[in-house]
Amino acid sequence: MNQAGSSSTRATLHFSTGRGISGQSICNGYAGDYRLHGETLGISIASTTRRACTPSLMRQENVFLDVLRAVRHFSLGFDGALVLRTDDGRSVVTRRGRAEESASRRESLPHLLRP
Repeated sequence: MNQAGSSSTRATLHFSTGRGISGQSICNGYAGDYRLHGETLGISIASTTRRACTPSLMRQENVFLDVLRAVRHFSLGFDGALVLRTDDGRSVVTRRGRAEESASRRESLPHLLRP
């Protein structure tokens, strides 16, 4: 079971040119697809791995995946961050990872924001 503390956990999100997404969601990997229509964005999670973590990390992961599934809008922040928003006001703020991750267009999701 993953015992990592929440301060050392990190979720990632990778958008591929073929409308696919993949990443690491606190404890487990995930994959799915995205749909972009005008200024509306939808994300579907098709699969996740089933690695067990501590209950608190599993709760964080469930919140993260629930927010991703509910994303409907996006915007770009002044600092270049991609902000993914739900209709009920939740959001995920993404920032580019380290240089080697940026080369593969991987996005770091350091925290979830609640209304």
